Amino acid sequence: MRVTCVDASGATCARVRESAKALSLDMIVVREDMLAFDLSHTYDVVIAHGVLHLLPRQGRQELLLHVKHQPTAGGLNVLAVFTDRLPAPPDLADEFIGLFGEGELSAVYADWAIELEQAYALEDEHGDGIKHVHPVNKLVARKPVAAASAGEQAHRADGVSARLMSRKGRRSCARR
Repeated sequence: MRVTCVDASGATCARVRESAKALSLDMIVVREDMLAFDLSHTYDVVIAHGVLHLLPRQGRQELLLHVKHQPTAGGLNVLAVFTDRLPAPPDLADEFIGLFGEGELSAVYADWAIELEQAYALEDEHGDGIKHVHPVNKLVARKPVAAASAGEQAHRADGVSARLMSRKGRRSCARR
């Protein structure tokens, strides 16, 4: 299994490289904003956890549609976003510029099989003692097998792949 991580932060990329080396993982680490990252590959699993709500709505929507189309047929998208059920904390309002509406992810994936759907409040405490409550929508959706293109079917024979995106520095990691 191959893993590719993308992060805009050089420090985060260095930490990811160190962790991968310590775990003997075959990992490619790319320093780049995920909005600029080449989304032409397909993956068996795409994970975007805690990142999409940090993007402007306009750019985020385009990225979300790319993410939705990246898994191979029968592949998964695993997504977790903060929602607008509660306002963004004042100290994070400048970062949380694209909060999702409650159920917005479900609407985007209405044509996929929903494996898991959760809405909950995440109680978070930062290193400086500041506490927040973040409303979260989590979704695990499976791409229909009937949606497979010839290229996706050929890719499935090549092995397992995944793309992971997480919050810090608009990071994305992919396993192939």
